[in-house]
Amino acid sequence: MQKLIATVGVLALSTAAFAQFPLSETEPNDTVGSANFISSAFYPFGAVAVEGTLDVEDVDYYSFDLTEGQLVTAAVYDFTPDLGIDNDSLLGVFGPGGAFFDEDDDDGPGRLSSIHFFVPSSGRWTFAVTGFGDDDYNGTGHDDNFDYRFVVSVPEPASLGLLLAGMVFAIRRR
Repeated sequence: MQKLIATVGVLALSTAAFAQFPLSETEPNDTVGSANFISSAFYPFGAVAVEGTLDVEDVDYYSFDLTEGQLVTAAVYDFTPDLGIDNDSLLGVFGPGGAFFDEDDDDGPGRLSSIHFFVPSSGRWTFAVTGFGDDDYNGTGHDDNFDYRFVVSVPEPASLGLLLAGMVFAIRRR
């Protein structure tokens, strides 16, 4: 089952190609309370990309209104690969009211972060992009400095249903 969820998560991120255009991070967004709110109007096809810069001693927060049962996949991509530095992101997830929910360190490409989950309760969910070592998500404890693209996929129910049906069909053909 875990493998199925992971596969669905990876495939859901592929909808990022349909994101209208990348949004840009705006400061200050260093706390759950000052997070950049991303309206669902910005991801009509189920995915949105945000371009940001993670500075030394910095953390960037983004919030979304999510509904119980939705599959959410989020990943951080390094936009400075030509520097030859292996940047190391840390991605935190906070539920409605700002309570810590989960985190990921290295499930994305290289030492970057990626996480997927089914939303357990409706409300405003917040994601924090920071560097490895900032376990408190307050911007301290890391020395990463890089441009990134934060991609979040929240497929609409019809798309998710078609995706799951296709996976079941593919598994049965084996």
